[in-house]
Amino acid sequence: MRSEVIKLYEDRDDVTLTTYLLDPFTTNNDNRKRPAIIICPGGSYMYCSDREAEPGAMAFNAMGFNAFVLRYSVYGQGKTTDQILAEEHFPVKEEVLFPHALKETAKVFELIHQHATEWQVNTDQIGLIGFSAGGHNTGMYSNVWNKPVIQEATSLTGDQLKPAFNISSYALTDIAYYFGKNVENPDPNVQAYATAISLACFGKPQPTLEEVSQYSIPATVNADTPPTFIWATREDQVVNVRDSISFALALEENEIPFEMHIFQKGPHGLSVANESSALYPNQINKTAAQWLPLAENWLKEIVLH
Repeated sequence: MRSEVIKLYEDRDDVTLTTYLLDPFTTNNDNRKRPAIIICPGGSYMYCSDREAEPGAMAFNAMGFNAFVLRYSVYGQGKTTDQILAEEHFPVKEEVLFPHALKETAKVFELIHQHATEWQVNTDQIGLIGFSAGGHNTGMYSNVWNKPVIQEATSLTGDQLKPAFNISSYALTDIAYYFGKNVENPDPNVQAYATAISLACFGKPQPTLEEVSQYSIPATVNADTPPTFIWATREDQVVNVRDSISFALALEENEIPFEMHIFQKGPHGLSVANESSALYPNQINKTAAQWLPLAENWLKEIVLH
């Protein structure tokens, strides 16, 4: 395997692309081009979770993908949530606000195209997977890849920036819900989560409904959204399962191919749900871990045929 860390900005160490490239079969003079997957870890737009980075890359390497982990712009800029909260003062950071993460995703598409021969990537089979807040970034990118905010961010044009697929892993899709807009008595933890996301995305603690709605994934699904695989757990206490369901309904209304699996058991942040990503016993879930072979079968049927 060939792995390296590439900085997306010369003057910043927090936004990086880590490559996980499978070695060619040199004894057979093999020059095959592999599908690629760009992985966006979660972390409430405050940090990028390591548990949702390399474990996912290893899992997709095992399927024959070249994997790329994008650590996109987040408020913490390399700090943990505890370190951020300990500072007590939360200034606006213009360089991390949305849509920087979307533009950085586009930059990864550009880098893969530029190195396609060297990295042996089939540029028609570049897809996305996002976990939690990372799933919000990949979901939004999948809906707006052909809009000026993306098309003007790199040297690529047109369909070169379109994902072949998107895998939505317990993704935050409907931001408005977490600002108490759609619940009568919002949980204090939900409100704290909403404030953190608001600060990271909008630079203010209470954005308007109009501001948050422009980044609603269900509201922005359209005819150019790529095929999507959705999975989540009903027990998730951080991102409500309704996010996945509303996303699926929007895909159906727009006649976008999709597959969805809702597992009963399992907390938020399962990642690949086995020992490679778990910090605690409840993050090992053999049933929910089936999302990986299910996604592999779906990819073979819908995208990689």
